[in-house]
Amino acid sequence: MHIDDLMARIRRLPWSKRNKLDEMVRALEENPNETASATEQQAASSTALRPVRGLLRDPGPAPSDETIDEARRELWARFPVVKGS
Repeated sequence: MHIDDLMARIRRLPWSKRNKLDEMVRALEENPNETASATEQQAASSTALRPVRGLLRDPGPAPSDETIDEARRELWARFPVVKGS
């Protein structure tokens, strides 16, 4: 990526994102040999994962027998047939 392209992308960012980028650059300048900056660690910890427990608690109504049979017919209709065996 060319520096001019990078600068154009930065200029399109809202001020809040520019400030965050400035903090990240300052942290990198202060500790160039650090593997993960404090800002990166903060961003990683603020991204919460959805808990898996209860994800399938209410999957909704089960498909009817007719729906399952129709899906099977569609699947097998497109299944390749090998000739000569």
